[in-house]
Amino acid sequence: MQRQRELLKRLREPRIAAVVGIGIAIVVVGLFLLLSGDDNGGESSPAGPAPTNGFQTTSEQGLRDLAGSVDHPVYWVGARAGMHYQMQVAQQGNIQIRYVDPKIPANAQSVASLTIGTYPVANAYTNTKALGNESGVKTGETPDGGFVVTSPDRPQSVYIAFPGKDQQIEVYDPDPKTAFSLATSGAVVPIS
Repeated sequence: MQRQRELLKRLREPRIAAVVGIGIAIVVVGLFLLLSGDDNGGESSPAGPAPTNGFQTTSEQGLRDLAGSVDHPVYWVGARAGMHYQMQVAQQGNIQIRYVDPKIPANAQSVASLTIGTYPVANAYTNTKALGNESGVKTGETPDGGFVVTSPDRPQSVYIAFPGKDQQIEVYDPDPKTAFSLATSGAVVPIS
């Protein structure tokens, strides 16, 4: 009885109660995910492409297949002569498409080349537009109404967001002028 009282006393401590609550929540969510299904015989449908382990070499068709496997646009700057394509899908749904010289291996970690990222971001337009209020940033617009912003701390990365879309697009290029020019020119488009 004394031991039960001590246990109850410990559970009343905020830290212990929080840990126990989190543990219970994890178990409930895990059970929900295991037991939930759709009309396909109780099997869950895939939520999109599986995460990759770094960049993988792909083709234009591979990029189209990737774009068709998610419920939102995936952006790129179109086909580029003499370039190979590499893609990376992160656990949280971030998708990056890298344009590389054919001599660059797919698993190369540090490659400074044109890369277009599509990132799921709630209220992307509002949040990206808010970045435009920071000191020293450079802003612009796309021909179709997207907001463009880049920071002086990382001018090689330029971000675009469109009204009503929950994706933020990153245009990275080793040359900041090229990155900003691509972002504002209308060259960044969904893969079709």
